[in-house]
Amino acid sequence: MIRHLPHTAIDRSRYDASIAAAANGMPYAFSWYLDAMAGRWDVLVLGDYEAVCPLPWNAKWLGLKQVYQPFFCQQLGVFAKEIPSPELVKSFLDAIPNSFRKVHLCLNEKNAAGKLSGWEIHQRPNYLLHLNRPFETIESHYAKSLKKRLRKARTLHQLVEYPLSPEALSALYQKQVGDKVECPPAAYRHFEQVMHQAITRKLGTIWGATDSAGELTVAGFFLQSHNRLINVFGASTPKGKKLHSMHFLLDALIRKHAGQDWVLDFEGSAIPSIAVFFGSFGAREVHYTCVGRDGMPGVLKRIKKAYRNF
Repeated sequence: MIRHLPHTAIDRSRYDASIAAAANGMPYAFSWYLDAMAGRWDVLVLGDYEAVCPLPWNAKWLGLKQVYQPFFCQQLGVFAKEIPSPELVKSFLDAIPNSFRKVHLCLNEKNAAGKLSGWEIHQRPNYLLHLNRPFETIESHYAKSLKKRLRKARTLHQLVEYPLSPEALSALYQKQVGDKVECPPAAYRHFEQVMHQAITRKLGTIWGATDSAGELTVAGFFLQSHNRLINVFGASTPKGKKLHSMHFLLDALIRKHAGQDWVLDFEGSAIPSIAVFFGSFGAREVHYTCVGRDGMPGVLKRIKKAYRNF
């Protein structure tokens, strides 16, 4: 039986243990992460937390409750000790209470959705690079253009750990990238909390690179969970863009973790130029499913018709 538990009824220790032990676990689903990025979230639970599906929600849609995908939470969905079957994923989605009048939820890459009647479905790309090989083997699959840029960038940079505080990294990101993404100021503040929590829990690190003069040219936050090194949040300075500092930073982290049971998760992207950049490291494209439903199509049609006749 799949139960819907409101936030106050969740056994957080059991829930987090379920996420930690899940074969398809993702750090975005931990309670402390959702507390920071969503605030209000319920959960669907199978049995004794054998499988779980968090439901972040708000009431910003016409004042009605809706399930939504919070900022900086790329993938959620159903998590279990064994990879969930398409039938189980469908059962969880069907168990979302009708009190949530609208649903938009991105499942994780191991959630095969199958055929879902009544749901809008679209696929989003991600890029993964397995690091459990010698660095020379990984490097041999780099694109020629990347190798060319790295030949010089490697002579101009040095990898550094924790060069910035979460707040300073957030400010750098907003200054250099903020105008290209639709993200409200509150989401950045909430993600600063996530970075602090992850660093304290040893589930995240801020990495950066300096040039030959010791000036910081790039920095990024990387989650470290479930054998994934996730490239969540990073930006280069104007000088760093000219020196290809981001190329160096990712290459240096690949070199550092090569031969270990890690996967570098580039976390996107659907933007063609960024997708080409991630692909230049030899990363393979994978997809995850986002599902949506509108629980009030009839009401909305009547509202739209009324406005047309006004």
